[in-house]
Amino acid sequence: MIDPAILFTALSIGFFGSTHCLFMCGGIASALSFAIPLPQSQWKLSAYPVLFGLGRISSYAIAGAIFAGLGSYLSLTFGDTGIVVVRSAAGLMLILMGLYVANWWRALSHLEAAAGGLWKKISPLIEKLKPIDRLWKAYAIGGVWGWLPCGLVYSALIWSSSSGNALEGALAMLFFGLGTLPALFATGRFATTFQGLFQQARYRQLAGFFIILFGLWTISGPYLINPHHGHLQ
Repeated sequence: MIDPAILFTALSIGFFGSTHCLFMCGGIASALSFAIPLPQSQWKLSAYPVLFGLGRISSYAIAGAIFAGLGSYLSLTFGDTGIVVVRSAAGLMLILMGLYVANWWRALSHLEAAAGGLWKKISPLIEKLKPIDRLWKAYAIGGVWGWLPCGLVYSALIWSSSSGNALEGALAMLFFGLGTLPALFATGRFATTFQGLFQQARYRQLAGFFIILFGLWTISGPYLINPHHGHLQ
């Protein structure tokens, strides 16, 4: 059974990191909303953004299962050495993400730029699904959106690779995605408040600090608990 602490950590990483999502994906969310043809019933207008989000989170969960499966394979193949390598890589990516969110060091922007070529090949699928006049199209577009190059997502994926198996990796990324939803679903006065908060340097630095702590814990946590820990649970 998956450790609830992993799910809480994933949710927290998604929430604290959503300061990045707001600026990177906020424009996409708005553009997709404007691509919904009118008139539509009120319940459909409310359902489309939810399905965009569910599609995006589904892609995260699929990717999480793949990465965690690879991480589990490395751990089983190389034993303790594989576990240390996976957890170290996961923790390092979270530390880099924390530095990125806090605007202290933006090294991950180079990773996003490097993956831009892949996005150019995938993104035309969104145009093929327009107009967004069916609910299934909203879910499918969200699924495509989930593969947008994003340093935050990459960091979470590498972190999820330290999960015990593919199912735990999928659940970790699912909860990570849920953590990003408040920023992207924010509307009206709540959106203004949210954006104002995320634009504050102090909040971004606090969010980045917590992500860095998650990264340090990922690397050293089990050994702090038990210095003679021969394997990770």
